[in-house]
Amino acid sequence: MPHQTQYGFISDIDDTVLVSHSSTTGKKLRVLFTKNPRSRKTFSDVVKFYHLLALTHTNSYTLNPFFYVSSSEWNLYDDLNEFFKFNDLPKGAFLLNQLKVWYQLLNTGATKHQGKLISIDRIFDAFPKQKFVLLGDNSQRDPEIYTLLANKYPDKVVAIYIRNITPKKEAFTKIILDSLEDKNIKTCLFIHTDGAILHAKYIGLIV
Repeated sequence: MPHQTQYGFISDIDDTVLVSHSSTTGKKLRVLFTKNPRSRKTFSDVVKFYHLLALTHTNSYTLNPFFYVSSSEWNLYDDLNEFFKFNDLPKGAFLLNQLKVWYQLLNTGATKHQGKLISIDRIFDAFPKQKFVLLGDNSQRDPEIYTLLANKYPDKVVAIYIRNITPKKEAFTKIILDSLEDKNIKTCLFIHTDGAILHAKYIGLIV
C-alpha cells in the first residue's frame, strides 16, 4: 500500500518565493521585462525551507505534494518552470490564470485574486483527506484569501505562513491571522525565511 503523505503545501509564487516587487508597479515591470528566469532571485533560505517541508513526516520516496498557485498568467509558465528548475525548488503543480496578450501583463494579478481562491478550493475538493499548509505574502490579498479558506475548511488547514513584504499592512495582516486562533490553526507572519523555519520546527511541522 503506498505511503500516505502527511501534508500538502499550497504556495503563492510572486514575493513569496520569487522576488517580484508585486506591490510596486515600476519595480515589478523592470524585473518582468529585464530579467531572465536564471537571473531572477529567490528569497534567502526559501529553497531550504521548501525542501524541509517536502520531506517532513514522510520520506524521500513519497515527498509531500506542492501546489504553486499564483495570480500570474499562463504566459509566464515557461519562465516560472525554468526558474523553479534552476533554483532546485520542489517539483509541484502550477495553477495560474488565463492567458493574456503582452500589454495586459502590465496588470498581471491585479484582478485575478478570485481565481486563486477558486483554484485552492478545487485542490481541497480534489484531496479530501489531505491536510494543507498555506504559504503566501501580504503584498496583495493572500492573508484575506487564506483566512477565508481556513474559515471554510478549518479541519484541512494546519498552518498559514505569510511573508511580511508590505510593512504598512503588517498590523492589518496580524489582525486577520489572529482571528484564526480559536480554530487551532497555526499562523506565522515573518520577514526572513529563517523565522518561518524556526516557527515550523517549534510547532512540529518540520522535524
